[in-house]
Amino acid sequence: MEQNDKYDIKLRWGLSLKKILDTNKMLNEEKKKNTGKRDKSIIDSFGKLEKESEITKSTLVNIVQGKINAATTTWAAILEALGLSLSKFALIHDGLTPDEINQHKSAIKVKKKNTATKNSKKKK
Repeated sequence: MEQNDKYDIKLRWGLSLKKILDTNKMLNEEKKKNTGKRDKSIIDSFGKLEKESEITKSTLVNIVQGKINAATTTWAAILEALGLSLSKFALIHDGLTPDEINQHKSAIKVKKKNTATKNSKKKK
């Protein structure tokens, strides 16, 4: 298996997690719109997921960016915190389209480029 293939696999897993958090965020925004309050029990951010799963925020971000190959125990903790079964997660994972994956890759590249630009300006 080539390095790019491995990256794409990690990226697909990370995008699945991002999609879950984004969906939860939209649900919470809708809840706030209807009731005036957010549901604090809905995990809709890396910070909340870190607290519930005991997986560091930096590890969660690295998973979403496809930088690390997370251990099975890490995924078990994430899914348990989100209240998801592996089969439900697999439906989200398998439902990702090539366009979604390519958009995610592009967004990561843009963030990386912007971060590099900011860092080079700080050094000057």
